[in-house]
Amino acid sequence: MKTAMRHNEQVKPVTGTVRWLKPLIVGKTLGRLSITNANGKTEEYDIHAFIDGDGVVQGYGLAKDDDEIHSIDVTAGFGWTCDCPDHQFRNRECKHIKAVRAALAKCGQMPAAPQRQQPTPKAEKTSPQQQPATSVHHCTLCGNYPVEKGEDLCRDCLYPF
Repeated sequence: MKTAMRHNEQVKPVTGTVRWLKPLIVGKTLGRLSITNANGKTEEYDIHAFIDGDGVVQGYGLAKDDDEIHSIDVTAGFGWTCDCPDHQFRNRECKHIKAVRAALAKCGQMPAAPQRQQPTPKAEKTSPQQQPATSVHHCTLCGNYPVEKGEDLCRDCLYPF
């Protein structure tokens, strides 16, 4: 397995599909996910939710049958984080985060977006003629990927607006 990247090598975007093999019931049972990458390689993970004393989801744990384990924290104010090398070293959303978001969105179990400290933008004086026809904003959940106003789902994490 190749562990080092050449400096000029481009990192391919994370793409693939996810499906529930067994639904997750938060606080009750483990779920099971099947994650298929763009190359067709499929891996199965048990998934469980980390919940606090008030029953609020703080994160998710993914475990493969070979005991490879990943933890996803959904409470970070700047987006979800995963402890896998792809997320840690490339500073991007990994397949684990994207798969869990997509799977949870499919079954309507998306946790609430964390409260964020957003910088207040400086007020600019513009006339109505100077306003663009469509303005781009960022998803309130992942904050990383721009979405067009008027769409009801984030293009990246499928979080509803």
